[in-house]
Amino acid sequence: MSIYLSIDLDYWNKLRDYSHMVWFLKKAIQSTNNIKIVDSHEELIKHVNNSGCERLINVDYHSDISNRYDTRFDYGDVFNCGTWVSFVKFGIKKQGQYTWMMPYALDWAKTEGYCHSPADKSANPFVNPKVSGWLKTNQISINEHYPEKLIEWDKIGGVGIAFSYEWLDNKTEDEIVKRAVVALKTKPLKNNRCKLH
Repeated sequence: MSIYLSIDLDYWNKLRDYSHMVWFLKKAIQSTNNIKIVDSHEELIKHVNNSGCERLINVDYHSDISNRYDTRFDYGDVFNCGTWVSFVKFGIKKQGQYTWMMPYALDWAKTEGYCHSPADKSANPFVNPKVSGWLKTNQISINEHYPEKLIEWDKIGGVGIAFSYEWLDNKTEDEIVKRAVVALKTKPLKNNRCKLH
């Protein structure tokens, strides 16, 4: 099963040592030639859909998945940086698998990082995958911010990286962007903003 690896720089918001982030980004772009770098996460949708992958791993501070297929609620139908995962169309999405790798530091008692609404179990795409349109969904909290231990690097078929400026912590944004630009050998992006409704 080939994997599309999606990375949002806000995953490293709570860190102060960015050497690991730099290593991880370099490892990601060395794993495939199929790479796209964007300002805001939803801009990856065509790249993801055309990747030919069957599994999406999203290394991100936010889940980016809504409960748009649950007809009891009228939330999440808008395509944006917080819902884009619900709009992924792998060959046969019903056979696809979505994994959210989130930082260990999130406060789950407050549902920090979730993008679906309401935050009850029936609307939670990780408890009830059918509300998201995916066959399987899961979330993994990564201790020490080291997601690479759970990634099968030899199966990576595509990589997408979102700078996500509006979700970067004001205290760490400059340092995260500066180091990411060097690691990715790219120019800073800052053209588009996520349109939340």
